[in-house]
Amino acid sequence: MPPPAKKRKTAAGSVPADTHRATRSQRPGLSIEMIAKVASFAQYGGDLMNICKAVGRKESAVVRYTCLRNNFGYLDHCLRNLVVGRMKSKILCWMEVNTDWRRLCTKDRTEDDELSTARYDNEEGKSSCRTDPLIIFNNPAVAIEFGLVDALKHLVEEVGIDINACKWSGCYLREKYHLLYLSYWLSSHDFVSKSIFEYFVSREDVNANAQIDEGEDVKLVWHGLLHHGSNLAPFEAVVRHRSFDPNQGCDIGGLTTLPLHQAITCVVCWAGNPRTVSIAMGKVEVLLKAGADPERAIDGSLSPLRYVQAYIQDEGEQSEEGKVCKALISMMEKYIN
Repeated sequence: MPPPAKKRKTAAGSVPADTHRATRSQRPGLSIEMIAKVASFAQYGGDLMNICKAVGRKESAVVRYTCLRNNFGYLDHCLRNLVVGRMKSKILCWMEVNTDWRRLCTKDRTEDDELSTARYDNEEGKSSCRTDPLIIFNNPAVAIEFGLVDALKHLVEEVGIDINACKWSGCYLREKYHLLYLSYWLSSHDFVSKSIFEYFVSREDVNANAQIDEGEDVKLVWHGLLHHGSNLAPFEAVVRHRSFDPNQGCDIGGLTTLPLHQAITCVVCWAGNPRTVSIAMGKVEVLLKAGADPERAIDGSLSPLRYVQAYIQDEGEQSEEGKVCKALISMMEKYIN
């Protein structure tokens, strides 16, 4: 009778050859459906993310869908955090799961203060937003803040909001601005994509001469872009819009002036600051290229050209103001017919 076969030695912790390793699917445990339901009660930050990582990419889609489907508490969580750049991706994730989000955008809701107005409370010295989570889909200012292009377009093109009204305050900016200016201001500070500003400028019904906010002082949209920002492209886009006439007088501060007058004043006021003067000079040239007439006078006031010449007479050619005025005259003479 042959001797019994010797057992093969194995490394510490290894599995003998005749033993089958159990796969994950063979191990006892919770079903993915049950894990998804548990995840729906998890914290929206790290807890939920850790669960998704633990179950794997394919199963995490089930977890995400179960957690986010009709979950308005998740939207409320995004609003309370007020970090618009960080929350955008989370809201877009919610919209991918809730593909019927457009049904939440209605004319009645945009006109309902409870659903479309951001409200704020102070808690222990900190300001927090207290509002209905549906504000994301019924307040264009909030949609702009979070960079939600599709939600904004739906409000404009399907719901039919007035894009020239200054009636919506956001979660980040509490003032009620014209939507074109709001999109410019946020994009210039890299809070949101420039695509929203470009969308507004592409629309024929946007009014570059509309009031910039609901304040009593007359400040127009194009005027706001003239005085703020170092990038000439947005200002040129507004100046080129069909609603803007570079030779139309405007009442700003009780005086009727031309856009060219306003731009020239910016140059002179910043005399002595080369970088700022260069930006302001660039905006003067944008107006000239758009057809602004340096010799046009309105309501008995001086033409832009005479306006600059009078500055030189008052300040002297060797003053900082006189030097920038001479440069302005040289620029304007190129555009005189």
